Amino acid sequence: IGFLEDVPRDLEEQAMVDGCTRWQAFMKVVLPAARPGLAAAGLFAFIMSWNEMFYALMLAGGHSKTLPVAIAGYWTFRGVDMGKMSVAITSAVIPVMIASFFVQRYLVRGLGGGALKG
Repeated sequence: IGFLEDVPRDLEEQAMVDGCTRWQAFMKVVLPAARPGLAAAGLFAFIMSWNEMFYALMLAGGHSKTLPVAIAGYWTFRGVDMGKMSVAITSAVIPVMIASFFVQRYLVRGLGGGALKG
């Protein structure tokens, strides 16, 4: 909410004076101004859902497993299968790294952008 509140209301009003509808002003002025905050929030939501293990363990059936549950399955009563677990963890980290690479330019502005109200 802080990112959208930081966009000056005058920008939206000026767009409507120039002939935009409220929806067009939102899409063409407010949304691009709030893009850094939306990118940071989206990346954090992706990371939190990607690493979610509790709900996946409880709600998934026996035939379906999410990646964190499958990785935890390499820890058995015989010990940890380090090779398979290392490959699984590496493959779990790669999509997050790729997503953060594309969102990186918005991330720094988005983290500090909605923190303080001036």
